[in-house]
Amino acid sequence: MGTLTNKFIIEMKNILQITSFAILGAFLVASLQSCSSDKKDSATIDIEGVWRITHQKVFINGNDLTAGLKDTNGEEDTNTEEEDSDLNWEPINYNENDPVQYYVSFENGTYKEITVSVQNGESNQLVTATGTYSLNKNELVISKNQITYLAEINYSSNTLYLYFDFHPEIMESQMVRASLSPDNGTDDNNGDDENGDKDDNGDNEGLPNCAARHQRDARVGSKLNPKLIESDVIVEGTLPDDTENGFLYRYYLQVKPYAKYNISISEISADYNEDIHESYHYMDVIIKEEFVTDYILKETRIHSGKTSELMSVTPATECLYIEFFSFQESIEFKLEITEQE
Repeated sequence: MGTLTNKFIIEMKNILQITSFAILGAFLVASLQSCSSDKKDSATIDIEGVWRITHQKVFINGNDLTAGLKDTNGEEDTNTEEEDSDLNWEPINYNENDPVQYYVSFENGTYKEITVSVQNGESNQLVTATGTYSLNKNELVISKNQITYLAEINYSSNTLYLYFDFHPEIMESQMVRASLSPDNGTDDNNGDDENGDKDDNGDNEGLPNCAARHQRDARVGSKLNPKLIESDVIVEGTLPDDTENGFLYRYYLQVKPYAKYNISISEISADYNEDIHESYHYMDVIIKEEFVTDYILKETRIHSGKTSELMSVTPATECLYIEFFSFQESIEFKLEITEQE
């Protein structure tokens, strides 16, 4: 009887050991699968590099607002559902053969928006915005012009999707990997193009209303085709020497409606010619909030001998235009626009 009892105890120990090993093995397999799954879920999408924007559209409460959408070839897009009449935003397809292309660059925490325009076979690059970015899993944070944008990202079929939440609107931006040749040169808004290229201004996708009526075939910096600049960036300006009846240069930038901005003009350098009467030794500065309007936000006349001027304005639109005029050519100055905190 004792022998049978001992055998029974030994057999039960073996069963318990086998069961324990099986449970431990199952636990380890489950743990490895869980870790693998967590690792996959937490993997960060690689966005480093240059991307070309191919399409942008807006959703509200899950509804795709693309009714009546036309791509840049003028063809009707039939993939539409409904349109919100209160939302003045027209989705756009950016085709690969368009004369103006829009790119974004993510590189070591630095974010850039780049417009590339092609005219007469020549390609010109213009950096229209710079800032910083950070990425945590699929959450992207972009900071530019003192504004922070939050986006959820997804990558599928070689396309990067960015979903910006503007409450209640959701803007979807689609883009594909691309490359930009450094041989084309990049203008970062710190001066004017010495070659006098006309179509290097482009339309910033963030400024649809501002640039819509600009005539890009006109000289950059002219009244018809203002020069795009950024806030918090010092611009070194010079009045041109190729116009008649005076010399004019015009800038524009995106601003926050009803925010207060300081406009600083410094290091003004002017050597007035003897054939210009002394009463005309000045430079006019005119500030407006629309491309074509008689309404002037503020204007001032900087007379000879004065080297700086500071003004403050509160535009009611998202656009700000600063125009310089003088009867003396080649007046040099520095311009900086900053938002008051």
